[in-house]
Amino acid sequence: YFKENPPISEDMIAAMMSQMGQKPSAKKLNQVMNMMKHSQR
Repeated sequence: YFKENPPISEDMIAAMMSQMGQKPSAKKLNQVMNMMKHSQR
């Protein structure tokens, strides 16, 4: 369990995107995952 920034899973991203009214496509999921990985450095 990380206190600073909890790891975000693809399911969570897909849920967030569908809540915002977007279709969580695999391409977008990959883009977001890449952004998350880079921002955690």
